[in-house]
Amino acid sequence: MNKFLVLILLIIFLGLISCENTIDPLDEETGNFTIYGALNVREQPNYIRVRELNDRFTAEATQDIDARVTLFNEADGSTTVLEDKRVEHLDLYHHNFEYDEGIIPNNQYRVTVERSDGSSLSLAMITPVVSSRSIAPVNQKCNLPVTFEMDPLEGGTVVVYFGFPLVQGNEEVTKNTVWDWGPKYIFEPNGNEQPRKVTFTFSPFNEIREILPFEPINALCYRTLTKSNLYLRYQHYGPGFYEDITKDSLNIMNTNRFGSVYYDTLEVPIDTSQICGIECVED
Repeated sequence: MNKFLVLILLIIFLGLISCENTIDPLDEETGNFTIYGALNVREQPNYIRVRELNDRFTAEATQDIDARVTLFNEADGSTTVLEDKRVEHLDLYHHNFEYDEGIIPNNQYRVTVERSDGSSLSLAMITPVVSSRSIAPVNQKCNLPVTFEMDPLEGGTVVVYFGFPLVQGNEEVTKNTVWDWGPKYIFEPNGNEQPRKVTFTFSPFNEIREILPFEPINALCYRTLTKSNLYLRYQHYGPGFYEDITKDSLNIMNTNRFGSVYYDTLEVPIDTSQICGIECVED
């Protein structure tokens, strides 16, 4: 049930940062549904939300849906009929169709929604490749450069940002821990060019200053990272998906988004015993 609520909240969030139909239906004449699916290569099951466009926003109108949802997997040519896992939230029923098999990286999937009168809508996407990644060197002074690499990308977009958990004493990091995060760095294909790797060199000291701009710089890393290290979090989107969900306009009655993403958090160990003062700024 938690995954259902996360899916619904993610849909609401994406509606706030985006504003336009980002994937055109293949059958615009008879399209009677909206589809949202963000399939995670590293998690299962995954869910695809389907809504009937003609339904009013009431519990009674949304209780049932006339839809048969299938997912085609190009890798093995299989087509799976998805089961509706209906959930009630904010006095509405949401229809999240479950796919309980693993998602194959660098593979095409096509979702098709068909009504009993033959009206249908199909969307296709390609999942991101699972890239190797590295961070080096580590366990060094806070102001010295560190390089993060991911390879290959195969046309996907990578979003990177830094942060650390707000823990005190012997407190453990849990899913409820609050984090401080810095700005995002976005690495995406440039026109027809499809970069095969990301190479990003950063200063841990500068990233902590981005997160805590009003903190005194003297011994900043030593004071900030007494209970934890700096972390790098990345999100790897399939080709075109990040660009689709960050469009700046939304047609709320015809929003179709179908793509794939995975994410991870990597530790960036720093030797905070080597206190970094004014020389960090000078470097």
